[in-house]
Amino acid sequence: MKLLIEIAAFASMAISALLWFFSAAIRLTRIGPGLEELDHIANLSNDLQKMARWNFWAAGTTAVSVLFQIWTRFA
Repeated sequence: MKLLIEIAAFASMAISALLWFFSAAIRLTRIGPGLEELDHIANLSNDLQKMARWNFWAAGTTAVSVLFQIWTRFA
């Protein structure tokens, strides 16, 4: 049983690392100086929201991994 919990902990760590990588790989829209660049703010906002979603799921899988590690420690 302990082995299965450890495998689940390592699997969730790997998934978490992959999700953090996806979050970091998002290209943000560049905005330069000038009034004509105000049209790109919506695109930047969408990029940041996409990054936040990846971060949310990565943090969640990290929490699951920590819970599995705690369970392994006391099992």
